[in-house]
Formats: sequence, C-alpha cells, structure tokens
Amino acid sequence: MYTLRLEKKILVFIVTYNKIDNIYKLISCIKNYSSDLHLLIIDDNSPDYTSDIIEETQSVFKNIF
Repeated sequence: MYTLRLEKKILVFIVTYNKIDNIYKLISCIKNYSSDLHLLIIDDNSPDYTSDIIEETQSVFKNIF
C-alpha cells in the first residue's frame, strides 16, 4: 500500500495601480507571514513605476512573480 502525500501550496495575488508608496511594505508583510507562499503581483501599467519596485523586490524575496 502506498501513501500519497500532497504538499499544499499557497498563492497570493495582488493587483496594483499606482502603489509605489506602499507596495514594498505590503510584500514584506505578506512574505513575513509565510516565506513558503508564492506571490503573484499584477501591475496595471502604473505610471508611478510601481513595477520597478516590484522587480527590485524580487531580488530580496523569492517566489514573487
């Protein structure tokens, strides 16, 4: 008899627009809750360069897409 062990994965997704002032803090809070989760961030072409902060944050935290 075989036992199948399923590993649970958590995916959190965030949609952003012009959140340059607080996106890093939000990501940090979420990643501090659990370092094993995956974070999907969808930026709606923010003119305030929110996506640049998200890209920089990818070097600090793993599993950010």
